[in-house]
Amino acid sequence: MRLKTRLVLATSFFTVLLTAALGSIFFSELLRGRMAQAQASNDVLAHELLLSMRGALLNPAAPPPTVGGERGFEEFVSSALQHDTALRQTMDAIVSYSLTVQDVSVSGANGRVLVSTDPALLIARPPSRLNFNALAQGSLPQQWAIMFGKPKVLDVVLPLERNGGPFLYAHIGVRSSLLRAALLPWLREATFVIAVALLCSLVAAVLLSSVALRPIERISRQLEALRGRDAVLPNAAETVDTETRVSSTIAEIDRRIQVSEKQATNLSNMLHTLKDGMLLVEADGTVSMMSDAVRHFLPAPIAVGTSVFQLFAPELDVESMLREALEDRRSLRGIVVQLMPERDVELSLDFANVGNGAAMLTLHDAAAREQIEREVEVSRRMASIGRLTAGVGHEVKNPIHAMVLHLELLRGKLNASNTADAARHVDVLATEMTRLDRVVQVLADFTRPMEPVLLDMPVQGVVQSVLQLVSVEAAERGVRILLTDDSNGANAHIDRELVHQALLNVVLNALDAMSVPGTHTQHTLTVRISRDRGSVVIGVRDTGTGIAPDMLERIFHLYFTTKSEGSGIGLAMSWRIVQMMGGTITVESSNRSGARDRGTLFTVKFPLAARPASNPANATAAGASVRV
Repeated sequence: MRLKTRLVLATSFFTVLLTAALGSIFFSELLRGRMAQAQASNDVLAHELLLSMRGALLNPAAPPPTVGGERGFEEFVSSALQHDTALRQTMDAIVSYSLTVQDVSVSGANGRVLVSTDPALLIARPPSRLNFNALAQGSLPQQWAIMFGKPKVLDVVLPLERNGGPFLYAHIGVRSSLLRAALLPWLREATFVIAVALLCSLVAAVLLSSVALRPIERISRQLEALRGRDAVLPNAAETVDTETRVSSTIAEIDRRIQVSEKQATNLSNMLHTLKDGMLLVEADGTVSMMSDAVRHFLPAPIAVGTSVFQLFAPELDVESMLREALEDRRSLRGIVVQLMPERDVELSLDFANVGNGAAMLTLHDAAAREQIEREVEVSRRMASIGRLTAGVGHEVKNPIHAMVLHLELLRGKLNASNTADAARHVDVLATEMTRLDRVVQVLADFTRPMEPVLLDMPVQGVVQSVLQLVSVEAAERGVRILLTDDSNGANAHIDRELVHQALLNVVLNALDAMSVPGTHTQHTLTVRISRDRGSVVIGVRDTGTGIAPDMLERIFHLYFTTKSEGSGIGLAMSWRIVQMMGGTITVESSNRSGARDRGTLFTVKFPLAARPASNPANATAAGASVRV
């Protein structure tokens, strides 16, 4: 069965079901209302009979009783009711003019019928009858069973009281068949209305659902057109279930969207890893994608969706050139413009491997390339210097050891001869040799090859262990430590012990920067862990005096230090460890007195692990702050 047919049948069924339920409620309320109306009408007749009974007793047409007592009173009441013409006329009128009343009677407290329009009720005790009020207040099935079942006589009863208790009862017998005959025209009309409503609802449901579901075929054809098929299917395909066709088509389109998203993600990741600024420009000049490096080339930020022509000032005369190149799909190479003061940028526009009329605009900084070449040259020279110093340290250390040994022998001989002045010079020589040995040892440690054991592990634990280690010293110096983790328990590919040593050097350097003698300022060391695409970022910010701009370039040089008792080896060792693990460490600082951003920020980045955190539940929640 086709999907459209099933939907039409289901809609029609529920519509008819709802209409039938509403019709049943309407029929029930109509029948209940008619029964209540019949109850009220019979109650009025019973009150009229009660008034006639009271008149017959107050103005009796019968002679007074011959005996006294209760028996004589009963005979008087029975005689007064039987001889009263007005009561008889009232009872006959009720039977004659009411469509549902079969008989009218008056009975005493003992149940014996005293007066009745049915002579048969005077001979014997009347049978037990169902109270009409019970029928009127009963449920719809009960009313239906009594009205359309075996004919019965229902009783409407009203008592006439004497001395606080009933002594006469007025009875009106309502026959169920007569009541049914009186209500049947109303019930037929209600049944007709409900039947018409059911028919109309069925027709309306079929028509409306057919019209509403007609676009399914159009949607199916459009989906298949997106999939690559013809919009009009052959007749043999019309017998295929629409649900199956739509489901398979949507699955195919979803697969293609996932492939496109994966390609776009790969392209985006590739763009973000480039040093050059890359912008994917549509045929109308709209920027649809760009790399992070673009912001380094522009004086003002630009967002995706804006026009690429906003990058260039009118005096550069680049806009018309780009417009013509985009219209003619003509590539550009080596167009030099000055986007920022004292910074020339090379523009290139390439249409190769870019579809849909789009082009790739490249912003290239020649100065950046020269800087990279200088960094490579510096690294190469440092490697050579490291090998040289390692050899020098090894060659110098052996003579030092021999000299120390002979100095000790000489000190022993001088002590034996009690030559105090010569011993003093020997002690000076020994102290200087020890200091020289320590310097050579530091140099040897720095140049010693390291073999890091790289594992995927959470960075948060390493950072917390470093902060816990320096927490006592920070408290003694009056420095508050604030840790913020926004990495969601990210893992990095690192060597735990070496990273611990590198971070410890950075943190201790920050504590020293905030421990200035003679100042009583409350300082804060802020450590923040976050994620930046494929890296885990650790930021260490202090509120110290800052570093002069002319010293920032040398901050990681070996033996360079701004502290009077510093060795100049700690930050250089941290830089070496981070570089060895494929990470980067940078520094930003402001030493302006009174500035809000005064202090230094060290930013350490490590490559993100290939797998997510093994137990993120143990990690600090994103954005949480912890004071150590």
